[in-house]
Amino acid sequence: MKTGWQDTFNAQLYETYALTYPLYRESGKHLLSLVGICPGQTVLDLACGTGTVTVQIQEALQGCGIIIGVDISAAMLAIAKEKLPLATFSQSPAERLAEIVPANSVDLIVCNSAFWQMDIRSVLAAIRTVLKPAGRFAFNHGTGVRIIQHGKTPSEPLLELMRRIAREEYGLTFAQRSKRKHSLTHTPPQEIHALLTEAGLPVVQYKTVEIDYTAEGVREFLKLPIINASYLPGSDYEIGKEIVEKAYQRATKPFQVIGIWDYYITQKK
Repeated sequence: MKTGWQDTFNAQLYETYALTYPLYRESGKHLLSLVGICPGQTVLDLACGTGTVTVQIQEALQGCGIIIGVDISAAMLAIAKEKLPLATFSQSPAERLAEIVPANSVDLIVCNSAFWQMDIRSVLAAIRTVLKPAGRFAFNHGTGVRIIQHGKTPSEPLLELMRRIAREEYGLTFAQRSKRKHSLTHTPPQEIHALLTEAGLPVVQYKTVEIDYTAEGVREFLKLPIINASYLPGSDYEIGKEIVEKAYQRATKPFQVIGIWDYYITQKK
């Protein structure tokens, strides 16, 4: 089974998840609230996916402004275009942004829950090129979760329970998840600040936000093919979904899963 976001089936699953559960809507809402959008601006949604945050941008612009969406997945863009017929969408890797958007033409670029996946230095150079003087770039990324059961941290969090079930009941073993080269994963905030300053996009606002994913939302997130393949690499997708469901059913309830997100608002220098 294909596991990339470029696959139409996966894009449709993502869209259903984004509409049903709070992760992407809430993380995007916080991002736009922090950065502030003014009617009349040109706003670019980088890695826009199916347009979850692009819709929020359209609402914030109040019918006055230009909206650009860029994503690598044609399948996701097809869904976004149906929702936002007046926006301009382009299929492109983020690293090639400056090849499809004119220099000094964008007031604000936002990137919700995707910047950590990119070649950071290449993308920052492209972002700085297309931003207008004093234009801003806003992004976020999850740095971890807190799982709470009856007011306490559980002895065996859901992901650990998943992996134990995979080992003991399915004979699966997994290598440690590899870090993506050049990504923000596990990079301390002070290093990210320094990297942004070096790129000519110093941070003007930084904030940590907590988002309640909901227990059901986490279960369904872990069943998304690309996410399931990330946490249970090498397993058959149907088996992977089965493992997630078993872990969820066996976990002590009720429990909360709180996502911890770092938000950065930068400005072109």
